Amino acid sequence: MNMNMKSVKFFGMMMAVLAMIFTSCSKSDDNGGGSSSDDVTVTLDQTSIKIGVGDSQKLTATVTPSGTVAWSSADPAIAMVTNGIVIGVAEGSTVITAKSGNAQATCDVTVSKGSNIYDAFPCMQGSDYYPFVLSQGARDYLNGKGVKITWLGANGAGVVGGLVQNSQNFWSWETTLGGGTPVGPNFFGVSDGYFCMVRQGGSWGGGAFAIAAPSADNPNLTTVDPIDMTAIYAHPEQYYFHIALKQLDPQFAMTLGFHEGVQNGGYDRSVSWTFGNVPGDNGQLPYKSILLDGDWHEYEIPCTEFVVGDQMMYKNPFYDDAGIMVILLFPVDGVQFHIDAAFFYKKP
Repeated sequence: MNMNMKSVKFFGMMMAVLAMIFTSCSKSDDNGGGSSSDDVTVTLDQTSIKIGVGDSQKLTATVTPSGTVAWSSADPAIAMVTNGIVIGVAEGSTVITAKSGNAQATCDVTVSKGSNIYDAFPCMQGSDYYPFVLSQGARDYLNGKGVKITWLGANGAGVVGGLVQNSQNFWSWETTLGGGTPVGPNFFGVSDGYFCMVRQGGSWGGGAFAIAAPSADNPNLTTVDPIDMTAIYAHPEQYYFHIALKQLDPQFAMTLGFHEGVQNGGYDRSVSWTFGNVPGDNGQLPYKSILLDGDWHEYEIPCTEFVVGDQMMYKNPFYDDAGIMVILLFPVDGVQFHIDAAFFYKKP
């Protein structure tokens, strides 16, 4: 084939451009299923996995040279992911993405019929539960196993769709708390609701999971049977308090105060802990900090710490006007707080 000098120069320029393009594509694709951007590369140790419903599998992301990783699922109703741990929710297929800046890597996930989703959670394998907040699916799971459940609220109403189903179960002080808007699945990865409230008005806000006796002001309330937590008193080393939280606000602080019911005209014992990144009620330093990534994280307090002086709480059954778990909040107005899987339980 004959070419003049101009044609040769043009052909050489085109080949150089094409070489640059192919080199660039090769660098992006040859990356363990990942992509690179601005000299940052994300890779996953697996590009496809198969798990059963209720099963979990760990994915490991590597960011080169360095960086933080944000995890997401294209369909949390099929598989959810938290800090790289993928849990199968329902049969189907979806994609898990690990992203750092503009670089990302993906993993194809196929979920097949397997064990119950709650089998993957150690906190659901206990034998004696005292819940404040627990979704219907989790309650059905425990009931199916014949597990003992003692509700720490009137009539065991619990939470459905993010709303407490019995006004005797949760009380807000004045107008400092209002109903929030649950976002996404609950702690167990199920669209089954969880407890969500929003701060409104004043420098603090609060409420309590409580038992209230009928009174002249509230004649329609029902009298409840005494709550018996003496098993915890007898063997505190076997029991734990569990709670799942998710949050984004850096100034969030929540103090949980635990009380026994009214005994002989007053509270016998009480203890409290603050969760967050700033001091809580009365300047109490946080017992646990909260990761501000919008994901659910679980926390546990051994019941051996529910000791006041030389006495363990819950020595006697209690009833009537019992603020069993008090919540005091110190974030700015408008901040929502999200709670799920809040209960005492006996570990296996």
